[in-house]
Amino acid sequence: MKRSGFPLLLLLVAVTASRAGTDLTELSLEDLMKVEIPQVYSASQFDQKVTDAPASVTIVTAADIERYGYRTLAEILRSVRGFYTSDDRNYSYLGTRGFSRPGDYNSRILLLLDGHRLNDAVYGSAAIGTEGLIDASLIDRVEVVRGPSSSLYGTEAFFGVVNVITKRGADVLGPALSAQAASWGTAAGSLAYGWSRSGGVDLLVSGTAYGSDGQRLYYPEFDSPATNFGIADHSDADRYQRIFGKVSFGEFTVEAAHSSRTKVIPTGSFGTVFNDPRNRTTDRTDFVDASYDHAFGGRSRIFGRVSLDWYSYSGTYVYDQPPIVLNQDRAWGDSAAAEVKYSTTAFAKHVLVAGGEARFPYRQDQANFDETPFTSYLSANHSSQAFAAYVQDEFIPVKSWTLNWGLRFDHYTTFGSTLNPRIAVIYKPRENTAIKLLYGRAFRAPNAYELYYSDGFSTKPSTGLAPETIGTYEAVFEHYSGRGLRVSASAFFYRISDLISLQTDPVDGLLVFRNVNQVKSVGAEIEVARTWARGAEVRFSYTLQRSEDAADGSELTNSPRHLAKLNATSPLIRDRLFAGVELQYTSSRKTLAGSEAHGFTVANLTLFTRHLVKGFDVSASMYNLLNAKYGVPGSEEHVQDVIEQDGRGWRVTFRYAF
Repeated sequence: MKRSGFPLLLLLVAVTASRAGTDLTELSLEDLMKVEIPQVYSASQFDQKVTDAPASVTIVTAADIERYGYRTLAEILRSVRGFYTSDDRNYSYLGTRGFSRPGDYNSRILLLLDGHRLNDAVYGSAAIGTEGLIDASLIDRVEVVRGPSSSLYGTEAFFGVVNVITKRGADVLGPALSAQAASWGTAAGSLAYGWSRSGGVDLLVSGTAYGSDGQRLYYPEFDSPATNFGIADHSDADRYQRIFGKVSFGEFTVEAAHSSRTKVIPTGSFGTVFNDPRNRTTDRTDFVDASYDHAFGGRSRIFGRVSLDWYSYSGTYVYDQPPIVLNQDRAWGDSAAAEVKYSTTAFAKHVLVAGGEARFPYRQDQANFDETPFTSYLSANHSSQAFAAYVQDEFIPVKSWTLNWGLRFDHYTTFGSTLNPRIAVIYKPRENTAIKLLYGRAFRAPNAYELYYSDGFSTKPSTGLAPETIGTYEAVFEHYSGRGLRVSASAFFYRISDLISLQTDPVDGLLVFRNVNQVKSVGAEIEVARTWARGAEVRFSYTLQRSEDAADGSELTNSPRHLAKLNATSPLIRDRLFAGVELQYTSSRKTLAGSEAHGFTVANLTLFTRHLVKGFDVSASMYNLLNAKYGVPGSEEHVQDVIEQDGRGWRVTFRYAF
């Protein structure tokens, strides 16, 4: 990173803080004494204060997304303490608490959209980049619940749950048009319409189109005359289309979404021909969800949901065998689900939640073949079923103490049954202060890809694959001050057993997924934030962690020891022009080859307006403002040990609400 620019960013943060501080004098004593503690739903499946939740929780709001110019869920989550991301120029990957295996498909974080499960039925993946399902502009808030949550949600709630809560039609009211231009030939446009009436009728619909030509990239690993001297031209394009709709009428809500994204792959992964724009992946996701939420007796409510999901993946890979051959890799994951939940406060000092869930992935198909001459390597057609029942109780024996416990039973036709508990003891010496002692156990069921993928010559299907399990111990301290100060600190230890890993069978030399690895990790996180009137804020977080193979004590790949983040936002022209500054530091990470991807600091700057002209707003961002040169560890399929990330880029968005 260019050192000459770093003091400038610190100066800008200092100016932001000083400008924010002037607003404190305008607050009354009554305002200063108020303590506003945000609420979270996803931690216990009912609304509660963050300090009452049986987990360490972060909430990213629509205002945060606006302040810092976040474009994808990956960028939103990268701003959260303890989280980090990687991008192999095809997909975005999420890491937390020192764990992010190169090449994994985000199957250890459960991703929800308004409570609807988004992890697909083949890979169990959570799409968080441009391959994601929802526009950042439609997000009301993102609830990040750390720690094992299988006691409520079952599989994939391994390290935590991310629930994306969308806006309502009442938040938009009328048509809203936005247009975006950005670096590297990028353009996007969207149209949203919101409508709301008394009696609980609310409608929101949105459509988005996005296109990017991508960058001209250089990879020294391919620097030869036969491979264009390592330069990938016209091989980084990205395109997607999204449609989202939600309508509520009384106690009923119907939600539907569609996303189709195609990404050209510039890295020459999987031994494909380098610099051939025919190397690409296409991911399509569709779902429809209908829910019913009824309160009765003033103390109880019942919730039900039915849903259908459709997912397809198509990968085109160009190989020079010779001759040139186009290989097609395909997957289809279609599923149906039903859920019912009952919650009540009818019992004194208790909040009881009980429910059941049934999931029917009726299509988990995979195929791999060469086009010409047609040669089939894989044709696997499978289905499965999963059933679950759970119970959770929040018990407050005395005013300052809370005991929250939960237990869930899951049965899978693929491997059998599993039982996962969670328990939390919460002590609140004051209403705005909480000390939490937490324990949770979670599992991740082996997915269809791990169970059945086989191409006949390099890989074979697994047999007897069991679920991964994790046990986590955590201590959390949280404090909210009436003067806008917020402090959160936690220490954690976890151990993973039966980790599913790709291994080479010494008998036949074929690759196969097996339960072989054990992992342990210890770490601590702290976050301090201060807010002032009119939306000014300064926030700092730091994470120290070490994750290692339990067998030999070696540090995990793609696991940074240190993470530090600084955010600041303030009005520049009162109620008209605002600035948001973000600094993110990630320490070095071990690569698969035993080398390291060096540590780096990225700075982002966003300027945005509110009501500059009636109905018209502008947002402009510079990403990687100081043009830091950095990379992330590559995966097994890459020649590159480290994959370089984006340099300085920009984005301008115009929005007009009619």
